[in-house]
Amino acid sequence: MDPSLADGEWLAASERLFKDRIDRFYGSPDSMANGGREHYGFGDFGTAMFFYAKSIDMLHTAYGFNHMQNRQPSPADASIIDGFVSALGASLSMHPNAPVSSMLLEMDTRLHEVAGECERLGLPADLYRNAQAEIRRYQSQLSS
Repeated sequence: MDPSLADGEWLAASERLFKDRIDRFYGSPDSMANGGREHYGFGDFGTAMFFYAKSIDMLHTAYGFNHMQNRQPSPADASIIDGFVSALGASLSMHPNAPVSSMLLEMDTRLHEVAGECERLGLPADLYRNAQAEIRRYQSQLSS
């Protein structure tokens, strides 16, 4: 990914690359997060962010819509959640005006719902709530 692109162009190019490569990583939230790890390792933080966001979307489906029938919260979630927050921070440090507000709102909502489902079942929700707080911190920085 060309880091010299304007922030909006850079984000759009990152999303295109994500869409071009997503098929290799379907299967589970963990396999999708592998795409994030791979791109993060290359310094391609924008594409990594899209992979981690998709992985969080898959967790949301597993925990909310599927009521944790096939997957339950586990320590493996931390690498997904932390990966998204790290990729977001790295992306915004390089492209502070990247138009990520809608993605942040979506991730905040997904994590809120996952945390709520965990709390409803008496499971720890701190990982998801802490990530929400980080995302909201970035949202407030973008708003100011």
